[in-house]
Amino acid sequence: MAVTVAPGLEQHLRATVMLLIRSDDPPDRVAAGVRAAVPDISATGMILATREEVIAGEATGSGGTRRRPTDREWADRGRLAGAGRPSRVGGPVTIPGGQLLMIDYSSTPPRLCCETPGILARHLAAAGVRDAQIDLAPTLSEQRYGIVGSLTPVARAGIRAPVAPYPGDGFLAGVPLASRLIDTATQWLRGQYHAGMELLDLIISTGVPVTWDNLRPVAESVLASRGETTLIVSDLATRAAAAALGACGHTGISLGVAGPDPAPERVAGHMRSLRAVIRGIAADVGWAGVTSHAAMPHTQNVYRPGRAMQDEFGAGPMWYQVLSRAQLERLRGLPPGAAEVAPGRFELTIGEPEQWVPGHRDHTAVRARARHILPL
Repeated sequence: MAVTVAPGLEQHLRATVMLLIRSDDPPDRVAAGVRAAVPDISATGMILATREEVIAGEATGSGGTRRRPTDREWADRGRLAGAGRPSRVGGPVTIPGGQLLMIDYSSTPPRLCCETPGILARHLAAAGVRDAQIDLAPTLSEQRYGIVGSLTPVARAGIRAPVAPYPGDGFLAGVPLASRLIDTATQWLRGQYHAGMELLDLIISTGVPVTWDNLRPVAESVLASRGETTLIVSDLATRAAAAALGACGHTGISLGVAGPDPAPERVAGHMRSLRAVIRGIAADVGWAGVTSHAAMPHTQNVYRPGRAMQDEFGAGPMWYQVLSRAQLERLRGLPPGAAEVAPGRFELTIGEPEQWVPGHRDHTAVRARARHILPL
């Protein structure tokens, strides 16, 4: 028994990859080995100014000399700050049967990317892992991506906590609302589930099959690594629902549902249901909104919220919102039609949800009306 590397793995270590470390050893032990390897993988690259190679934090000069750069050299303004090394190493993420490790090699010379398996193997062995295989994680097929991503129109909700975007410790670390938002997402998703659907946790391009029992631990493992993840239920043919955790600049969630009936009244029913979800936690959220949009490949669809859902000022006109304090300050008061939904919290509904469904005869007019009422 030993730690092995899948044949030919090295030739795939380019750009952004997701590695899967399979093992029957205790997950905590395997995770500890992967976690210990992260700093050495992060510190492997080339010092652009001197062309020195740095492997696991040790620099090798042209004459074969070796040295370990100081912390000051690695600092933001140090001589190694611009070294060609991985832009990000995120993980490990515990999934059924193994650990996932995401690496962005976008600025790393190819020959130095190939050092990763050896670094991982050494740290796994040092952690006491007796048997493991390092390989690429299987990706969700383009066909599956295409089917789910083409479902349209999408009823969408965004909900974020009252904190600044991109908190340094990841998804709402230390914020009590984080757990409630995850609960909200999983409970809503469970309500969208029908017999014959698959349940997946989409991590970058890897679709991890999960169950209702292990879904939350897997998702929380991704969030703990400062990543984002999307939970999907779908029959991979006519309908899908997705809950993106870590949306809104890592401060919230996004819920989306599409299919099988594109009729405005059907989509409007989903929008009203999403509003009910938001109203249930309105007292605690920083901002929330509900709208409908057409699926746009590679930018915005049922499982991809898109840049528009990062905050209330970039989201554009929406059918329903729980207004943020920043919105109210910018408006210098309540807009026409706003109503108190919780003590000190105000909601705004513009028109009927059917009017917001792409293709409806009132779609353009109701969006223009929304821009006039809420010119943000």
